[in-house]
Amino acid sequence: MAVLDVGCGPGFFSIILSQAGHQVTGVDCAAGMLERARLNAEFSGVSPNFFAAGLYGTAVSVLLL
Repeated sequence: MAVLDVGCGPGFFSIILSQAGHQVTGVDCAAGMLERARLNAEFSGVSPNFFAAGLYGTAVSVLLL
């Protein structure tokens, strides 16, 4: 299942869902949170995709999916 984690923060749910075998894309507006999410995912042995997006960009992404 493809999952979009909007406001993913440090990647907690993105990582859990990736470990369960889902294809996860995490989106957040805070660069520091995305860096932490990438580090946490690497430590956990999974590789969800993480992208930066502001509120407007996130809303557009959700509508396009």
